[in-house]
Amino acid sequence: MALISPTALLSIALTFTTYWICLALYRLYLHPLARFPGPRLAAVSGWYEFYFDVVKRGQFMWEIGRMHDVYGTPLPLSPQDPSFQIPPLRQWLSEFVTRCKLPIYHKSRDIPSLTTIFFLESLF
Repeated sequence: MALISPTALLSIALTFTTYWICLALYRLYLHPLARFPGPRLAAVSGWYEFYFDVVKRGQFMWEIGRMHDVYGTPLPLSPQDPSFQIPPLRQWLSEFVTRCKLPIYHKSRDIPSLTTIFFLESLF
């Protein structure tokens, strides 16, 4: 004796599929971030970030920089998370850290490490 009938399972699966399709269409065309350029998968779900963080082992932060180079700013990183590129802040931070000669600065990638950011926050 089956706990749930095949018809009930089919209706549940159909309901969830319809929900996810409607949600994806809403996020692509009606959501406030839908008008910004960027990868459509990133605008629909968090799977884009998951792919670069888990499958590519933490490469999402570099992908954000690449996407800003391609699409500009602002950019949807996920359905509820826009990203803005602020070049003057990045330039100031780079000059400050270089001037202080902090050994925890990653010059090869021109981006301060999290340790540097926490160090700077403790100064203010």
